[in-house]
Amino acid sequence: TTLPSSVLKQIEGDLARTFPSHPYFEDEVGRVALRSVLIKVAAATREPGQRHAVGYCQGMNFVAALTLLVAGPDVAVRVLLSLIKILPDHYSMSMEGTQVDIALLEAAISELDPETGTALLSHMAKIECFLPLFCHRWFLCLFASVLPAEGALRVLDCTLAAGRDFLVAFAIAVLLDVSSILLKTSEMD
Repeated sequence: TTLPSSVLKQIEGDLARTFPSHPYFEDEVGRVALRSVLIKVAAATREPGQRHAVGYCQGMNFVAALTLLVAGPDVAVRVLLSLIKILPDHYSMSMEGTQVDIALLEAAISELDPETGTALLSHMAKIECFLPLFCHRWFLCLFASVLPAEGALRVLDCTLAAGRDFLVAFAIAVLLDVSSILLKTSEMD
């Protein structure tokens, strides 16, 4: 499958933004491997007969790069293709899956811990720190852009095993864990 130049341009742009200070991706060898993985996945998901014609979506680069750090390119391709099957609506033009998960996250925070959750969401709205501002990145990158590699690999592994339920539960745990810090914040940095 030939990819549109717009997809190739997006992949090229994301190469420079993917773990730019990591030694493996500072080197051309790492960027070549990452480019190859992303192109293969984009081509595979655009083939006729695919349930979800994804092509390429930002966020895939971090998951592919994380996988490349511990396994070869073939494994990285298989991991991304599996992830797309598990979270098909996340890696799409509309990113509908991430929007649904953000809504689930917001509802669950208030339900699981009504006092802290309601206060946290109210305070975040007051300082204009809305969940979509950072949760899209969390969900699309599986936290790989914000956690150390070991933690991000655990998130990836659990997401492959349990799907979106784990991803939302992990986001809830993170937000509730840092709620005392967020509640003391007077403005969004």
